Amino acid sequence: MKSLMHRNASGFTYIEILIAILVMGIIAPSLGGTMLSLSRSAGLGRELVHASFLLQSTADDIIITRRLYGYDHADLAVGTRNIGDVTIDGITFSRSSVTVLIAPGTSDCPASAAVGDCKEVTISVTSPSGLVTRTIEPFKNYALICT
Repeated sequence: MKSLMHRNASGFTYIEILIAILVMGIIAPSLGGTMLSLSRSAGLGRELVHASFLLQSTADDIIITRRLYGYDHADLAVGTRNIGDVTIDGITFSRSSVTVLIAPGTSDCPASAAVGDCKEVTISVTSPSGLVTRTIEPFKNYALICT
């Protein structure tokens, strides 16, 4: 009887091992779901960074084109324009712009301007996941406004 009460202190019993496996079986799936969620968030974050970069570089390109080729260049023509697709790190983004006229006397166009001297360009970059980033750039025909 004494040998039954005296237990060897080294090692685990089968019950302890089964309880540990059961606990790990309950916790592991929830950790897997969390890791998957974090992985998706990182992917969307990467898309957002690339989309923001493309948005800024596209706006810079339009500004440079306006300065080099003039205010009436095709990049600033009124209407919707598909700028083209760009692939970065295997992700393809589509870019487009919408150009509208701004009426003189508004906050983005001085009252002294003629109709057509001020335009607003909205640039959009869309990722495959549907993430859309936009910026609005007002353009003024400074040569006509400042004379």
